[in-house]
Amino acid sequence: MIQKSALLLCGAMLLHACLFSKKTTTHPHDLAALEWLVGNWNRVNNKPDRTARESWEKISATEWKGLGVSLKNGVKTFEEQLKLVRDADGLYYEALVPENKSWVRFKLTEYSNHHFICENPAHDFPKKIAYTLKADGQLDVVISGDGKSQQFVFERVK
Repeated sequence: MIQKSALLLCGAMLLHACLFSKKTTTHPHDLAALEWLVGNWNRVNNKPDRTARESWEKISATEWKGLGVSLKNGVKTFEEQLKLVRDADGLYYEALVPENKSWVRFKLTEYSNHHFICENPAHDFPKKIAYTLKADGQLDVVISGDGKSQQFVFERVK
């Protein structure tokens, strides 16, 4: 009787751990897990004479396209092309910026229903990119590496 109770208790604990420790119910290689990112975003933590925006759109089930643009006094100062791509290895965040001759890939290493992290330890900066959709609807983006970090806060364009 004690063995049966112990077995049931262990089974219940295992079921609880499986149900409540999952970060999401969507496979991490499925872009649908990041659906909340699609749309247009305006940066809200700019310097007074600057504006910035980021936008994401679905191209296919395996690729989304993004664009980040920064302006100073209405003149474009920076542009980065972005992608989220699913391939046989997993899910990747890719960025093409003027300083680099080719796309830089960051592998998805962590995700939840409103958060994901992509990393490339071999890249100079950033090594890590984290996107979080906060409860207030703001999008928090943090790039970091080698003890440095930058935070970008966005609000969805309605």
